Amino acid sequence: MKKIIFTLLVALSSASVYAQTIVDDTTVYIKNSGCMPKTNVIAGADGTIINNTNAPIVLTWTITNTSLLSGWTLESICDPSTCKTAQQLANNPGPYTFNLAAGASANILVDLKATPNAADGTSYVTVTTSAGDIVYKFSTCPLGTKDFDNSNFVNIYPNPASNHINIALNDKNISFVNVTNVIGKKMGKFAVDANRSPIYIPLENVSTGVYLLQFVDSKGKIIGVKKVTKQ
Repeated sequence: MKKIIFTLLVALSSASVYAQTIVDDTTVYIKNSGCMPKTNVIAGADGTIINNTNAPIVLTWTITNTSLLSGWTLESICDPSTCKTAQQLANNPGPYTFNLAAGASANILVDLKATPNAADGTSYVTVTTSAGDIVYKFSTCPLGTKDFDNSNFVNIYPNPASNHINIALNDKNISFVNVTNVIGKKMGKFAVDANRSPIYIPLENVSTGVYLLQFVDSKGKIIGVKKVTKQ
């Protein structure tokens, strides 16, 4: 009898580990185009929640953080049951609820808009759900990305590159270099000493394509961005 009870406890314990409601991806990006057009056109990003349990549940969500660049506006956040406008969210950030059937998934959609004169870079919205946080990242398209003038500020070579790049800096305020893809997903972060130049950045583990180098000061402010191509 004791053996049977122990076996049942183990089975129930295992079930509690694997039967969960989860956020499919804690960081999500713009749908379709992958980057934010600065044309007053609304762009959205979907965060997916999966109910891996064998029973229906009630999900809650609250908007807990918005970090929007100049010229960017939050338009709405929608769950499967309802949409909340930016004004409604300003008056009441949540929590809001919707039902999720056993074994089903659902999306929470965040819509933003950027004016033609909006600042280049990445804006963030964080939605906290009862299954975990979802961070929505909206980054401007590469053609809208500020590029440095090579004459004085920075020199990057080779560009296009194969396995690495060298960065010669003339600005003493730079403390870090972030490597991101064109939709803002961080691929690497490198601490730098502006007094020791050039800086060696390996690229062996990234795919071919266009990447962005973000030059960041000691306070975390992005001073500017440079594009580099991996062949």
